[in-house]
Amino acid sequence: MSIVQIILIALIGAMASILLKQTNPEISMIIGIVTGIIILYFTVYKAVAVIDAINEAAKAFNINSEYIGIIIKIIGITYLSEFVVSALCDAGESGIASKVEVFSKIIIVSMAIPVFMSLIQTVSSILL
Repeated sequence: MSIVQIILIALIGAMASILLKQTNPEISMIIGIVTGIIILYFTVYKAVAVIDAINEAAKAFNINSEYIGIIIKIIGITYLSEFVVSALCDAGESGIASKVEVFSKIIIVSMAIPVFMSLIQTVSSILL
């Protein structure tokens, strides 16, 4: 799916949501969430090709696949949590959204520790 098609889906979803917001706010919110899920689906579909390219580059440069996996998971968590936080804010649940945001940041930091430790070891071995 091309960017033009994604933009059209987004615009149609936004217009439908705006038109229904005054008369039927619940349906308006559902349209917004469904539009976001449709766009997220096509994004994930395209992301598979990007992940494959990253894995091929990692093999070519002999980079530990464990670290590449961690980085890809971190990127996925970032995008997914941003989507959920936005949907919660659109639904008027900014309190829950802020908790999801904090939790996702803590998860990301905890997942990045092995990569960070490897980086420190590499730098210290170069300097010493």
